[in-house]
Amino acid sequence: MAKNTQSHKGRADVTTNLVIGVVIAAVLALAVYAVYDKISAKLLSEKIASGEAQATVGYLAEQADMSVEDYLAQYGLSGLGKKTTEEDMVKKMTMENYAAYSGTTLEEIKTQYALESDVDASMLYEDFEKTLKVRNVLGGSEDTFDQIKETYELDDSITMDSMWTDVEPILEEKQKELQEKMANATEPPAEGEADAETAEAPEATEQAAE
Repeated sequence: MAKNTQSHKGRADVTTNLVIGVVIAAVLALAVYAVYDKISAKLLSEKIASGEAQATVGYLAEQADMSVEDYLAQYGLSGLGKKTTEEDMVKKMTMENYAAYSGTTLEEIKTQYALESDVDASMLYEDFEKTLKVRNVLGGSEDTFDQIKETYELDDSITMDSMWTDVEPILEEKQKELQEKMANATEPPAEGEADAETAEAPEATEQAAE
């Protein structure tokens, strides 16, 4: 009987050790995740501060020293996660809350976008964007439009009355192309090309001397 008792006790010890091991592993996993989450949040905050990444709800709430829920509530929002981008958050605001968020008024928005009618306070910002034409975004400035058209080499199909939602992706693509051209223009020549230019220089000097 004593032998059987020791056998059961041994199995119980093994089971206990396994449970303890699982608990320790779980605690360590949570600790690692918590550390990783903090490091990721810090890196994201640094990128946001430097302009490399777009601000998130979590970042904005932290900057305001508020919880995510309270930060969203002040603009009539709920249900958005802390990783939601500022752009996506703004789209879900009513125009009234967007004005508060932007530190402006509906009347000033009407003037800024050269609108003919009053801004509907209850309209969502994402729906408001869909109503804008190029002239609205540019505040009615034809000079600015001419400059943009020339800079980005836009064809005549794009006018001041084109819908902004149609033109914006074209401008973004043109901007990328322009940035690539500028980057290529500032790149140093390849090693082989540099050697060739160096070799040609003495020859040009000798020919000039003759």
